[in-house]
Amino acid sequence: MSILDINDLKNENKFIIGFSVFVLIFGIIYEMFSHGVISYYMIFAFLIPLINFLINTIFINSKIKVNKLSKNLFSMSICTFTFLSIIKGVLDIYGTTNNLIFVYLIVGLILLVTSIILFVKTK
Repeated sequence: MSILDINDLKNENKFIIGFSVFVLIFGIIYEMFSHGVISYYMIFAFLIPLINFLINTIFINSKIKVNKLSKNLFSMSICTFTFLSIIKGVLDIYGTTNNLIFVYLIVGLILLVTSIILFVKTK
C-alpha cells in the first residue's frame, strides 16, 4: 500500500481551501436568489471540506504515515457529505423534500467507516 507524502497532503490542502471557497461562494449566490428563504445546510456546507483540511493539517504536523487508499476514501466521504448538504439546502430553499437524500448519508458513512478501518488496519 502506498503512503502519502507530506507534500501531497499540502497540495491537497490547497485544493480543499479552494473547494471550500467555491462552495461558500456558491451558497452565497444561491441564497441571494432564493427570495428570502434560507437553509442552514446551504449556508454551512463550506465547513464540511474544512474538516478534511483540519485532518490533513494534523497529519502534516504530527508526521503520521497515511495510507493513500484510506485518505482517498475519507476525501470521497467528505465530498459526499458536502454534496448532501448542498442538495439538502437546495431542496429546503425550493420547499420540498426527497427521500433519496438518505442514500447520500449512507454512502458517505460507508466511505467514512471504510477509510477509518483501513487507516487503523495499516497502523
